[in-house]
Amino acid sequence: MMNRKFESKIPLPKQEDIHGITPELKKKVEDLHFEAEMYMDQTRPDMDTFTDLYSEEEIHKNSREVSALEKEFKANETKDSRASKKFAQVAEYLVVKNMGAWTDGSVQASPASKYDDYVNGTDLILKCFPKETVETEHSTFHALKIDVVVSQLDRFIAKLTKIKKKIDEAPMERPVGVKDAPAKYFRLGEGEKWASSASAVISLTGRLVQDLVERHSNDDSSGIGRHETPYIIMTELAEQYKEFGDYAASLGKSYIAEDYAAAALNITAAFSGQRETLNSDDVLQEMIEENPSVKNQRTFFRLLREQYNPSELKEAA
Repeated sequence: MMNRKFESKIPLPKQEDIHGITPELKKKVEDLHFEAEMYMDQTRPDMDTFTDLYSEEEIHKNSREVSALEKEFKANETKDSRASKKFAQVAEYLVVKNMGAWTDGSVQASPASKYDDYVNGTDLILKCFPKETVETEHSTFHALKIDVVVSQLDRFIAKLTKIKKKIDEAPMERPVGVKDAPAKYFRLGEGEKWASSASAVISLTGRLVQDLVERHSNDDSSGIGRHETPYIIMTELAEQYKEFGDYAASLGKSYIAEDYAAAALNITAAFSGQRETLNSDDVLQEMIEENPSVKNQRTFFRLLREQYNPSELKEAA
């Protein structure tokens, strides 16, 4: 029987203190948080416009759930949790704003609805288009459901464990007529259709978010070079999709394995330019190897692989 407590074996390093920043940077985070809130609220899906998909009663029920959760969050809020929340919201905003530049336009990022954020744990939706369609027309894309964590490695591991649990509890065959939607409140653009969806977690250290804030404040949107954030994100997502796909295959759940394999293939292609740079840059490789999130993610999947033998899957295929 598989040991479902394997994640407790992962040695978590000391958490970073994301609040120990300079007064100047604190002011930049505060200012940017207002900008981030405004942008995300204006671009996230409006639940009230989904009456063609859901009844007014269901939408109102979901809206009440959102309001109740927001009141609960507010009641339990502390000075530290409020600061952490601002950092996380700024991180989500900066990922959304920079993702296009990081991937030459082949990935479009947008915030999920508050319902999908609070209830389903999806902060962002990434539309991952084949690169050859970027210059012509966007049609079929792979939807990547993203949760963002800042400087909380315990929560990062908990969220990876939640994805594993969802795969564990999924049926052996895809239910007839049912396909895992990117989010409950989600609209396709004109002429768009999605081929698959898969979940993953972006985990950024406080230092990386601080660097993103500085670059944004200095109007530096390149995000490339030896700024390692896009490389960290690329590594996290590509490895998670591959590993969870292999895990789903080990359980005989081929439809999940196929969705995750497609996500791994497409996110790797989207970051192909960064991959070439990374392969030839020893400094960047060392940055990634020493990144706390990457190190803990790799420990998580090493322990997961101990529960099955990936080589047996290749032989069976």
